[in-house]
Amino acid sequence: TFYLGGPIFFEFLRYLFKDYVPKNFMKGLWIFTLFFSTIVLFTSPPIFYKTLKPFQIATFFVLLYMMVQMIRASIKNVPHSRICLGGLFIFFFGIIWDMLLYQGFLPFIELTFYTSITFVFIQSHIISIKFSEAYKFAEELNKKLEDKVSRRTKVISNLLNSLKSAVFAIDKDLKVLTPFSEYSKTLFKKDISHLNLFEFLFPHY
Repeated sequence: TFYLGGPIFFEFLRYLFKDYVPKNFMKGLWIFTLFFSTIVLFTSPPIFYKTLKPFQIATFFVLLYMMVQMIRASIKNVPHSRICLGGLFIFFFGIIWDMLLYQGFLPFIELTFYTSITFVFIQSHIISIKFSEAYKFAEELNKKLEDKVSRRTKVISNLLNSLKSAVFAIDKDLKVLTPFSEYSKTLFKKDISHLNLFEFLFPHY
């Protein structure tokens, strides 16, 4: 889980900040971690335990690279990058702390669990903000669409009302759709809006 957790975690970051987590980087990371995971799956503990220290060193440089990328995103003021950078710093601090702990350099106080929980809460906050922004954006688009349809309908109505002919359209149930020409009211002596075609054009059938 330590080996495979890395690329899964970075795939999540790539979802949030696609331009700062290159696809080739992720491909190389997956190949690297799958190689180490295969050793764990098919060798005995005395053998695969020797892969832990090299992987920890590689993890340190991968984390360092990701911190640099997030700092770049923060400098360019990418939305949500600064709060994510703070969460990454806390999370990575816990990972580095535990790696040093297992090497015997620090007292036995594990931090990764607590820092990962903190990071999850921060990412949940970012996702909720993104959802809220997407909802507001959808509402704005819907409002603009309604305004555009209203303007187009008004233009069509003006064109139809300038005609001295009964011009209208019907739906699949043979009911009149709006807009239609005002002359239709004069011709049929009634408001034909939403009426069935047979109610005013063929009333005897």
